Amino acid sequence: MAGPQEASQGPCPHLIYRTPLIPASIRCREPDCLFAAPAHSPPPNRPRLRRKRQVRRGHPTVHSETKYVELIVINDHQLFEQMRQSVVLTSNFAKSVVNLADVMYKEQLNTRIVLVAMETWADGDKIQVQDDLLETLARLMVYRREGLPEPSDATHLFSGRTFQSTSSGAAYVGGICSLSRGGGVNEYDNMGAMAVTLAQTLGQNLGMMWNKHRSSAGDCKCPDNWLGCIMEDTGFYLPRKFSRCSIDEYNQFLQEGGGSCLFNKPLKLLDPPECGNGFVEAGEECDCGSVQGRCYGGRCKTRDRQCQALWGHAAADRFCYEKLNVEGTERGNCGRKGSGWVQCNKQSQWHQHHHWLHRGGCPGCSHRPGWHRLGI
Repeated sequence: MAGPQEASQGPCPHLIYRTPLIPASIRCREPDCLFAAPAHSPPPNRPRLRRKRQVRRGHPTVHSETKYVELIVINDHQLFEQMRQSVVLTSNFAKSVVNLADVMYKEQLNTRIVLVAMETWADGDKIQVQDDLLETLARLMVYRREGLPEPSDATHLFSGRTFQSTSSGAAYVGGICSLSRGGGVNEYDNMGAMAVTLAQTLGQNLGMMWNKHRSSAGDCKCPDNWLGCIMEDTGFYLPRKFSRCSIDEYNQFLQEGGGSCLFNKPLKLLDPPECGNGFVEAGEECDCGSVQGRCYGGRCKTRDRQCQALWGHAAADRFCYEKLNVEGTERGNCGRKGSGWVQCNKQSQWHQHHHWLHRGGCPGCSHRPGWHRLGI
């Protein structure tokens, strides 16, 4: 909201008042549920000229909420033999495959692949692993129901064999969250190629289809013409992108309730809690993963991120600090002095105690809500 100032205070007279924080509402679970927008009144005794339209923050949606695929991986005996009959090497290989696939899902789909349990069949296969992918998949699902005590959203077999199939994997489309259909089989290859296969088979579990027919009809657009897209059955090597079709199919699957098990955070991981693994675990407020990050209000703050938030992604943090902290204003300062602000010198503007921590806004900036300096 704006109010008049005296002309001597600047060529563009106006006042900016900080918008009060709006507390988050309880998530709506009913399809016809509506929330009343809170009323905001202008400060008392101020002339009301106009009211700036407030941006309504939407409630969490299937797009904005982070999804978690709790995955169990079973390494068959042939993969164990491929890894020089070492359980440690087999486990590390499988973890690396999952981590590579997790990066693709995290960056593009706001979805994490969380390894919650693993079996390695060092003494021999516990099901008959045949050349037929679909037969092996059906047996895997029976074993999952009858032989695995740990719950999961999906169970996938990592096999050390090459199947007699034109595909490198098989999975039930839309089978995630289902005890009888939430699974897939992935044939052996190098680490990167097997991660792509896992991304494909999990994609099928999550409602994605092969893009072949839609691509030929011109319906799909792959953002990577060189490497192709993950759900394209075109023989590209190590694609890393999901097409618009795949993303739309996943979102539609979620909106129709197909991924109801994906919205709970995992209660346990295969590996013990670790700083930097991307999950906020017991005893952690944040998972910053580096000594440069500072946890504040449940979020990780670094100098670079804060400068980019204020000045844009091209901003260097030296420019940010030299520009802000020497101003001696509410925007940038090294503390208060009486009713004013202390300018920073060149040494103190970089000191760790003069980090700016984002708290939802920027003082003095009508377009950025509340930056406050906080000693760390």
